[in-house]
Amino acid sequence: MYCTGWEGETQNFLSQIHANLIISGATSDDLSLACLVISYSSLRGPDIARSVFDSSPNPTSPVLWNSIIRAYTRARRHSEALAIYHSMSDRNLAPDKHTFTFVLKACTGASDSQLGLSIHRQIKRRGLESDVFIGTALVDMYCKLGRIRTAREVFDRMPVKDVVAWNALIAGLEALREGMALHAHAVKIGFESSYLVGNSLIDVYSKCGRLDFAERLFDWMLERDTVSWNAMLNGYAIHGRGEEAVSLFSRMM
Repeated sequence: MYCTGWEGETQNFLSQIHANLIISGATSDDLSLACLVISYSSLRGPDIARSVFDSSPNPTSPVLWNSIIRAYTRARRHSEALAIYHSMSDRNLAPDKHTFTFVLKACTGASDSQLGLSIHRQIKRRGLESDVFIGTALVDMYCKLGRIRTAREVFDRMPVKDVVAWNALIAGLEALREGMALHAHAVKIGFESSYLVGNSLIDVYSKCGRLDFAERLFDWMLERDTVSWNAMLNGYAIHGRGEEAVSLFSRMM
């Protein structure tokens, strides 16, 4: 049964193309499949696109893998995108610069700082850190994961900086400025030690890479609730500070 409307006509046309590719045997070509994956993911989401991807008997081209990783990342299903990347690695298939760009976005969405750091090390080994698209994705990831200093270091090393790279860094710095402005206002009106304000500030400072500010504020608070402790624990988790997290958890208990 055919769909109606502009989107329906597009889907029907895509289905016809897919059918012709199957008849002609062209679906064994990774590039053709990648085009189908991208098209299906744009119209009907990543699940239909995944069925097309899985129809490849032996997917080896990074173009095909990139298309399905991108499909899940665009759908904000970041954990699934990362699982596909791990599957690609398990097959000893070499990623290209586009793979890294999509995977960094998935790491950002999944708040997976450890994998993000691992991906960054791979990028450095391959000499791709200077690529403007990868560099921008790294800056964006580090800003959103609270590693502002690392984001700035990556940004400073980029030989070419476009508007998108500048915006990614500025957005991260603006978040820190806004947090500090809120903190100053809380001090002015006498609410700094209240958990109602402190919880939000701890979260902001942690995500902006100023864990030292978050720690000082946490210790200064006269009252803390469960959210206060969790905010500080999450800050340690984001920055890979496992020992401090365990110590804090013991204090909480």
